[in-house]
Amino acid sequence: MKDERLAGGEEQSQGAFDEAGFELEAKSGEVPTRTVGILAFHGAPSPLVETDLKEIGAAESDGPIAELITRWENLTPQQLLKQHKKLALDPFVAFGEWVVPIDHNRIEAWLHGEYLARALAERPRLESRSIEVQKIKIVYIGRNKAVATYRVVERYQDSPKVYSGNAAVILVHLAKGWRIAGYTKDGSVGT
Repeated sequence: MKDERLAGGEEQSQGAFDEAGFELEAKSGEVPTRTVGILAFHGAPSPLVETDLKEIGAAESDGPIAELITRWENLTPQQLLKQHKKLALDPFVAFGEWVVPIDHNRIEAWLHGEYLARALAERPRLESRSIEVQKIKIVYIGRNKAVATYRVVERYQDSPKVYSGNAAVILVHLAKGWRIAGYTKDGSVGT
């Protein structure tokens, strides 16, 4: 017996796919790989990004993924606004106490918002920081997707405080290289 609560959700989801014109049938191996990111936001799926993926082997990807993560974690807030499209999809998805697509406009609003101002006031000057990315673990999902987890340690010149956190990224491989599709991080301050 089918749970009636689930039946309504299935119909709603199928309706959203129908409206967006997605074909869910199997495709032949001759068609290039396509991925559609779906995010359940406020109870309804919505398309986030449709992009061509390019296959690549895991052996040649560890180094570029580690470099991408290190570049990402070293960005200052202002650099994020200018360079996020070189490192992440537009939009990429941020997971925290919320799940939200991040694009140029959202980064711009964050730069001028209260949350960033408060965080910067609590830390030493960003110009004096050094970032170390540790313990990168990569799991490949097929030949064009991966998930990486790692630890970030921030130290500041002339400050005994150490800021650290665990982070994870969902990555996709495009013709222009690996890009972050999803990002989450949780941090703490120690001495």
